[in-house]
Amino acid sequence: LPTRFEGKLIGVEPIQGRLVESQVIPDRSSFRNLDLSRPVTSDDRWFRPVDIKVGPEGAIYVCDWYDQQISHYRNHEGKMDTNNGRIYRLRAKDQSPKSKVQSPEDLSKLATTQLVERLTNSNRWVRQTALRLLADRCDSSLITALSSALHRSSGQLALETLWALNLCGGLTEAEALKALDHSDPFVRLWTVRLLGDTQRVAPEVAGRLATMAAQEPNLEVRNQLAATAKRLPAPDGLAVVRALALRAEDTDDNRMPSLLWWAIEAQCEDHRDAVLQLYADPSFWRSPLVETHLVERTVRRFAQAGSRRDLLTCARLFELSPLVENSRRLMAGFEAAYKGRTLSGLPDELVKA
Repeated sequence: LPTRFEGKLIGVEPIQGRLVESQVIPDRSSFRNLDLSRPVTSDDRWFRPVDIKVGPEGAIYVCDWYDQQISHYRNHEGKMDTNNGRIYRLRAKDQSPKSKVQSPEDLSKLATTQLVERLTNSNRWVRQTALRLLADRCDSSLITALSSALHRSSGQLALETLWALNLCGGLTEAEALKALDHSDPFVRLWTVRLLGDTQRVAPEVAGRLATMAAQEPNLEVRNQLAATAKRLPAPDGLAVVRALALRAEDTDDNRMPSLLWWAIEAQCEDHRDAVLQLYADPSFWRSPLVETHLVERTVRRFAQAGSRRDLLTCARLFELSPLVENSRRLMAGFEAAYKGRTLSGLPDELVKA
C-alpha cells in the first residue's frame, strides 16, 4: 500500500471459495484485519477466486481458477477443468450493467504534461498507467516542474509526484536531501525506499539517513530506514542501524527488531568487524531494543555457524560485554545455538569467556 491505509478491503479466500470484506486496522507499524462480510459466496465447490483487481472503470474483477483442488496436488489425475475458468466483474449498485465495458481514455496518446495532470485522478488505475508511461518516456524536461510540485503538495498527490520525479530521472542527491525533509511522512518513507535501489548513497546522504534515524518521529519511516540500511554498504547501513537500535520506543514494535536484525545479519560474514564495532560501545548494550532482541541473536548466529573464526567472534562478544546481565543474554544465545551439540573443540578464548 502506498500510504497508511485505514478502511475496508475486499480479498479472496481460494480454499473456502469466497470473497471477504475486511476492516484494516493499524497495529503499530503493521496492520491487522477484522472480517466483516462475504460479498461473494458460491455453492459450487469448484469456485476458486484466486486474484482480484480494480479495473480502469472502477469495477472489481475476480479471477475464478475453477479447480476442485486449489493446491493442485491431484491435477495430474485430471481433477481440473480447463474450460470453465471465469472472470467476474463486480460493479457498484448504482452503476448500470453494460454488455461491454467502456474503454478508458487512451493515455498513450497524451503528451507528457497531460500524463502529469492525470496523477491527480481519483482512479488508481489511471494514475498507475500514467506513471508507467512517464517511465517509458523518461522525459527530463518535466523534472523542474515535478520538483516544484513535490514540495507544494501533500498526501497521495505528493507521493505520485515523487514517483514521477524518480521515473523521469530527477531524484538526484540534492533532490533526495530535500525530499527527506518533506512534511509528509510517506514522502520521506518513499525517498528512503528509492535511495536504497542503487545499494549505495553519497556520503552526505548517508550521514543524513543516520541523523534521520535518530530523529525521525514516524514509526513507519523508521521501519523503512531499517529496511534500506540492509541494502547499503556496511559502514553506512550499520550507522543507521545503530541510531535506530538506540531508540527504546521501538522495542515492542512488531517489525522493527526483526528489520534491524536482518540488517545486522547481512553484514556478519563479510563485515563482522563492523558488526563487533557496534558492541564496542557500552551504550549500545544498554538499549532495551538491543538487550531484548539483538544480543542473543548476534551470538547465536556466530555460534551456529561454528567455524573457529565464528567461535572467536563469540569470545570477542563476551569480552565486550559490559555487564553480567549482558553476559547472561550472550550465554542464553550461545546455549540455544549449541543445544544438542558437543562442546568439545571450543577455542580456549571462548572456554575462558
